[in-house]
Amino acid sequence: MATLGIRPILNTSDLEGTISDLEKIGFKVNWCYGNPIFFAGLSINNFEMHLRETKHPIPPVSQLYVSVDNVDGIQIVLQSKGIETKNGPFDQEYGMRDFEAHLAGGTIIVLGQSLSD
Repeated sequence: MATLGIRPILNTSDLEGTISDLEKIGFKVNWCYGNPIFFAGLSINNFEMHLRETKHPIPPVSQLYVSVDNVDGIQIVLQSKGIETKNGPFDQEYGMRDFEAHLAGGTIIVLGQSLSD
């Protein structure tokens, strides 16, 4: 078996809002499913993820950690597009400099850069 990739599935209570936030930072919608739509696939560069809208109680947040270059610049871009950022970017004991991007529907994407970069 050859592993061709991993596509995380993130839950959200607001699929349309989460897609809108991700499009602001360059994600493209590859496909949507359902009538009404409740599942979608998005990608940026070589990374793809799926979003699932659920109205049922979900964990407080869905989180995804994304390794990037230029974490400080990315935070500035996100803030300029109206996306809430928290907790940094700060240098962490685990060797990363990172911060949180809080998207619509409760999804949090943590963006980090190695301190050795």
